[in-house]
Amino acid sequence: MVETRTVATARRARRSAARRRALAAGLGGLTTVAVAAPLAPAHAASTPPTARAVVAALARQGLDVRHARDEGPRTVVRGGTCVTLARLGCEQMVSTLDASVIGFRTTAQAAAYVGGADDTAARVGRVVLSYGSPARVVPSRRPAYERALRALLRETPTATDAVRITVQLAAEGLLMRHARDEGPDGVRLGAAAEIPGAVDMVATDGPAVIRFASPRAAADYVGGADDEAARVGSWVLSFGAPERVARAQQPVYVAALRRVVLR
Repeated sequence: MVETRTVATARRARRSAARRRALAAGLGGLTTVAVAAPLAPAHAASTPPTARAVVAALARQGLDVRHARDEGPRTVVRGGTCVTLARLGCEQMVSTLDASVIGFRTTAQAAAYVGGADDTAARVGRVVLSYGSPARVVPSRRPAYERALRALLRETPTATDAVRITVQLAAEGLLMRHARDEGPDGVRLGAAAEIPGAVDMVATDGPAVIRFASPRAAADYVGGADDEAARVGSWVLSFGAPERVARAQQPVYVAALRRVVLR
């Protein structure tokens, strides 16, 4: 009797194990089908156009977006900021996290830059100290930079080399952190690398076209920037400071951008 019960129990155990294996196999098959063939969403998110594609679309609408150049956050740009300021007379430039040193061809050009630029700046002869916009050096510390520059140029009037001036100011104990060459041989990341939330950017002789990671980031830029700018969703048109596009023409660009990115 004991043997009979043992055999029967063994048979039931084998049948139960077989059922479990069959159930597991069936569930496994269903799971595989569910993963391999998920339901497609009704409306897949569309990929936004690139900033360069937007610029091309604006050009097709007859707008002035000449000399388009990539300024994306991961773009390696050859030729520093001084190259873009060449028409204003920039010859040499070293930028830092504190004051930047800009050497101009003439005193008049240096004075014109200080008078019309959107950054906080001071001039000594042909050399300009740019404190940035917003200013990176507090007002109480700026006179020390200007005194040091004035003393250097008084002792050596021809010492207008931006690199030499940067080294001298640092030797005077003034902060000149992360100095980098902004001249024709300089290498930098695109301007968007310094704009919070910017993911794509193309600069032109007219407006710069900037795409942000979100509409909020774009709105924050427009609300806090010192340039003339307009927003359409996550996109911004920066007209510069001073403005590169006449005020009366700016709505035309904004309407064109809306047609491109909201269609």
